Amino acid sequence: MWAYTYEDEDGDAMVGLDLDHNSLLNDSEDDFNVIEELAARDIKEGEELLCSYKSFEKEGLWESLGLGNWEREGR
Repeated sequence: MWAYTYEDEDGDAMVGLDLDHNSLLNDSEDDFNVIEELAARDIKEGEELLCSYKSFEKEGLWESLGLGNWEREGR
């Protein structure tokens, strides 16, 4: 559920899994208020913390790992 792809320092495709405090952030592509653990704008008391999940994803790496693209395959 919290998996994303990235390239390590050698350029190898990797899958990351966040189970730390970042896993408490919900997704918002347009109205996010957190970027890389920093506030992107003023956050009001009681406001939900939101980030863009797409910011974690490196395009094409799921495919390079032989795992395909679940969204395109309708999963």
